[in-house]
Amino acid sequence: MTIERKPFKYKLPEQTPLTETERKENEMRLAFSKKAEEILGQEGRFIKKPGDLRVGMEVEYSVLSGEFSQATELCRDQIVKSNPDFADVELGAAQLEWRTDPLYLNQVGLNALENIFIVNEEKIKESVREQGAHLLRTGSNPFVLIPEIKRTHKIKYQQVPDYHNDSKRWGLDTKIGVSEDSIVDVRDAAIIALMNSIQCNLEASSFEDAIDKTNRSFAIGPMAVALAGNARFLEEKDTRISDLRMVAWEVSHDTKTALETEQGRITRIGLPGLYYLDLRDYFQRVSCYPFILHDPEHAFQIGIGLNWRDTRIKFIEDSVVVEFRPVSTQPTVKENIAIMLFYLGRLQWSSQHKEPLLDLKLVEQNRDQAMYFGLNSKLWTHKDKKTELLPAEIALDLELKRATSGLKSFGFSSKNINYYFEVLHKSLAEKETPSDKLARQFYNYNSLGYSKKESLILALNENGGLI
Repeated sequence: MTIERKPFKYKLPEQTPLTETERKENEMRLAFSKKAEEILGQEGRFIKKPGDLRVGMEVEYSVLSGEFSQATELCRDQIVKSNPDFADVELGAAQLEWRTDPLYLNQVGLNALENIFIVNEEKIKESVREQGAHLLRTGSNPFVLIPEIKRTHKIKYQQVPDYHNDSKRWGLDTKIGVSEDSIVDVRDAAIIALMNSIQCNLEASSFEDAIDKTNRSFAIGPMAVALAGNARFLEEKDTRISDLRMVAWEVSHDTKTALETEQGRITRIGLPGLYYLDLRDYFQRVSCYPFILHDPEHAFQIGIGLNWRDTRIKFIEDSVVVEFRPVSTQPTVKENIAIMLFYLGRLQWSSQHKEPLLDLKLVEQNRDQAMYFGLNSKLWTHKDKKTELLPAEIALDLELKRATSGLKSFGFSSKNINYYFEVLHKSLAEKETPSDKLARQFYNYNSLGYSKKESLILALNENGGLI
């Protein structure tokens, strides 16, 4: 039986009069759907040779003043201005992002990626030193009180958080933390200005390949987060959450109405409600959320940019790109590369073996376990043609073996893979994520009489997270 797929078009609701906000939203949806339909009709333009591994990375850092407080926007802007080819601003006025150019990793080798990381980061560090500032490489910035967050002076960084603050779900509990002395209120949507991640951008060979990779990435994400949690402290408090970055994002950006909550509607953060069927389905789901900003000429980019799923699909020139987003920035270059290689290898293994997609309800359980408990979690995974709930150390040992196999299929040597994976194997053996390691060091210094701030500074310096 053939099912006729209707063109993806958005119709104006038959209701009058429209408010100004409704008119602008409709205009944005129409512009988005026009661009989406254009892309859907040009699939041939995005076709690439299967088997290549073309990858680019993006890394977010916080900039601290010489006194380890929030740096000024002027300071951050000068650092970005000194590195215009690969650095840019982020939501936080004391936050920046830098990126690598895309590389065919299977052709140039893993060392080429590390070389670019080191060269770019050295340039950033030099600019930071010139400003008399410090660079923080961690998933959450613990040195800034949330009410004191400064946002970048760009329209989108003002309007989008304001919208979420003004539209917050009534009665929502916005406090996170495991015990009374660790509670932090993350109500303000500007909280994202304190959150840093590393993102992997992977070129897909077709629309179908992009959807397949995205769906598989949702299931792999919690495994990576369990291994590499690195966002535990906020406002100098230990929340005892292994990786709170996406927890805070979901809470601070929950704008569901009472009816939407009752109907089981989800936010635009984290996991989708169902795996994507195809690219049209992806576009339709992206466009069902408010655009907030009014700029019809850039409606498509805005819609994609406000899609804060753990993995999303982007379009860059003639490439369709899968962006993997759930992992917090790691303390060192080697750790950043290692966890992204875990993702790439595990994804390759999943595709090669035509691994069945894990039920999204189980993925959701894995995600919650990984974010809250890290290597002390229990994770669902496929084993011996069955789906089993295993202690994290057992599940992740299996996952690392699969990731290694996937990387080998690209031609990378065992020696080269092991060089990066040794840091992940060590974390697993010691049952210690970067968050756990930081907490251990923090409490050690605190027990010696140092203040919380001093203990954090010393601990972050010790593990490589502070420069």
